[in-house]
Amino acid sequence: LDEMRRESLLNYTKKENSSINLFIHLKRYAAVAAILLIVVGGVLTYLNYPGADTNKQSLLTEVSEKTIFEADRDIRELKLPDGSIITINRGSKVSVVKDEFNKDKREVWLEGEAFFNVAKNPEKPFIVHSSEIQTVVKGTSFYIKAYKELNENVVSVRSGRVEVNAAGKLLDVLTENRQIVYN
Repeated sequence: LDEMRRESLLNYTKKENSSINLFIHLKRYAAVAAILLIVVGGVLTYLNYPGADTNKQSLLTEVSEKTIFEADRDIRELKLPDGSIITINRGSKVSVVKDEFNKDKREVWLEGEAFFNVAKNPEKPFIVHSSEIQTVVKGTSFYIKAYKELNENVVSVRSGRVEVNAAGKLLDVLTENRQIVYN
């Protein structure tokens, strides 16, 4: 009888120990899973939050005297000191010479794709340099697509009037709802 009690007690202790060990292992796995979930959730929230990096260096980078605005993953809106607004498409860049902008003229450089809503100022032309062409406006809204990989530039005018030049020669003067493709 004593031996049966001892065996029963040993079996009970073994069962209790194995269930405790199982519980400890499950608790550890649950803790690791919770930490991973929090880290992954935080990273995803940061990457997908629309205003997360508006003040970060990825949006605004100083390169000599030019200031470069990039739209890596999201479409970005840039408001210039003269009141003009540039909507920069993903994977595109707009550069501005910060000390010279809005003195005698308003110049920007585009790599990629952007929509421009230019504040009117007949005294200071707004010039967009994109690849081989220059688009000159005094106050209008227009769109430029100038990806290096495509080997062509597209200028489309929504409102106003735009001059398109290449190699110092006037290609065309575009008005509302007109477009030019330069290859």
